Amino acid sequence: MAENSEQDKQYIIFIKVLQQAMKGNFAKMYAKAEEGKDPPIKKKVERLRAELNYCYDELSFKEYLSDFLVRGGLNKYFNEHQEEISLLIKKTPWQELRIWSLLAIACDLVETVRCKIIIDWTHKASNHISAH
Repeated sequence: MAENSEQDKQYIIFIKVLQQAMKGNFAKMYAKAEEGKDPPIKKKVERLRAELNYCYDELSFKEYLSDFLVRGGLNKYFNEHQEEISLLIKKTPWQELRIWSLLAIACDLVETVRCKIIIDWTHKASNHISAH
């Protein structure tokens, strides 16, 4: 039982590392977006999903994962847990890690949409308050 909880902890760390990399990518998109326009987050998420599904063996997955983490920029969470992540990547079948990667994308998309709704609501509320 203790082994499963340790492995579960490692998967959670893996998901958080991927989500941090996604946030880095999304932050770059927001910075480049024209004022008043939303960046194409859904399109980017679909592209990430497709890229993961194009991984056809262990090497292609590890190359993709490495590139993805680099594109995300500085990742404090990865730096804090790099030994655990490295061991997890080394000992876990790549197909299983790909599934966890897709779950990380799905979880992060839900969080991004929730944040977007809160930001929109806050903006509308502040406009409503300033109008009165």
